[in-house]
Amino acid sequence: MENFNADSARKIVSSIQNDELHGILVDIKSRAEAGETDLHVYKSLRVATKNELVVRGFEVHNQSSIAIQKENLYYTISWK
Repeated sequence: MENFNADSARKIVSSIQNDELHGILVDIKSRAEAGETDLHVYKSLRVATKNELVVRGFEVHNQSSIAIQKENLYYTISWK
């Protein structure tokens, strides 16, 4: 912890965000190869991840609070 500083903390956050995005992209690729056009996400995503998906051409649909409460469904990502 001696050399830990703000830059180190930013790198950790960036790594976590990249891991989250990579995981979603792997899931999307798997679904697309199966002929599907939607991915349902059952967890909250970081804003940066959602924004990057939109930049890459995906549609990110927020689900209603009822869907979150009843089914734990947070988002549907589409690529039609």
